[in-house]
Amino acid sequence: MNDPTVWITGIASESPPHQILPENLETLVAKFYDIERPGIKKLLAISRSTGAIQFYDDDKPGLLALSTLSPIHYMDDAFRRTVVDLNVKSAITHTIAVSCTNLGSPGYDLLVVQKLGLKDDDDRMLLHGVGCAKGVAQVQDTNDVGIAAALFSDSAAAFVICNEFALEAKDKAIHQLIESTTTFVPGTSDLMSFLFCTTEFRTTLTRQMVHHIKAAVAPMFRKLVPIFERKTNQKSYDAVDFDWALHTGGKATINGIPRKHGHLQRSLASYQIHLLNQRQSIWRVNVLATAFGPGLLIEMAMLRRCRKVA
Repeated sequence: MNDPTVWITGIASESPPHQILPENLETLVAKFYDIERPGIKKLLAISRSTGAIQFYDDDKPGLLALSTLSPIHYMDDAFRRTVVDLNVKSAITHTIAVSCTNLGSPGYDLLVVQKLGLKDDDDRMLLHGVGCAKGVAQVQDTNDVGIAAALFSDSAAAFVICNEFALEAKDKAIHQLIESTTTFVPGTSDLMSFLFCTTEFRTTLTRQMVHHIKAAVAPMFRKLVPIFERKTNQKSYDAVDFDWALHTGGKATINGIPRKHGHLQRSLASYQIHLLNQRQSIWRVNVLATAFGPGLLIEMAMLRRCRKVA
């Protein structure tokens, strides 16, 4: 029996309109906080060490300008007011929604379904509070379901995915999902975590985390390559044969993972897949998406481009 074929037929991403360069970030923060406070000072130091080339802002004071921190539910309300619009709603039968840190029932996916006017009997699945790695797992979970689906990732990216029976014409496909995998790195559960408090997330990120991520990516890649070669009828793939969409952990992680393209400072691997397809004048047919989060959980998916999109 042949493996089911899964296609990405729609992809979109969005970010706030205003860019902030790293050298201007400290000036902005200083308008609202004492940058000599140990916590703020450490946060800015970590930000500088990541090698991020830009940040995004909606040019509204919002949470940054508050003199006192509001409870978590304030941010949850703001999160739920932000959804992503998709077209061809009549063809959507299932939704799989992913959120790294947002928690609540009913989830934000219900708000998306209602705004899009999807059918009342559409099947919904919500993966929430699952950490950063699940930006790639949204693709993998749809592959396991194997039916028409609309996938929403946290805050700024969306896929429409369907199987071969729902695909009206192959020229409408943007990517083909070839294979995906996931793994937990043993003995690393205390290296990355976040806990909910009344007014904050308490985040733990250790230096050892980067070492374990680097060590885990190569074996996962080697595991997927033979399957990718079999399904594409090609041989001898190496890391440089793929464009890489990484959920980055800063330049220390990027420098430790073999890549030719994909050095993008974005929070979502799914966001990066869209940007890679949009912005590169020369791009490879093969795309590898990798994300990691608390656990340490690492997700990896291999795709093939079918066409370029705007």
